Amino acid sequence: MKYLIVYDISSDRLRERVRGYLKDMGGERIQYSGFIFNCSEREIENIIKHIKKMVETRKAKIIAIPICKKDDEKTITMIYKYYIPEEDVVI
Repeated sequence: MKYLIVYDISSDRLRERVRGYLKDMGGERIQYSGFIFNCSEREIENIIKHIKKMVETRKAKIIAIPICKKDDEKTITMIYKYYIPEEDVVI
């Protein structure tokens, strides 16, 4: 199953830690604060549980949205001017 994880975290440092963790867990970064995962429900629950521990009492919102195959096939992606999130650019 595919999952979209999006997050809104006010702390720059914490946001970077979460981004790094999601990348390390195999997420595909699709936006500055958005990752796609292809994993089981148990795996996504463990990822969210770990992020919850990272966030603790800080101001943050994390959402994991399941994407069924039917909806995944309807996904439309538009990329303008070779969009790559700045942190992922390798120089």
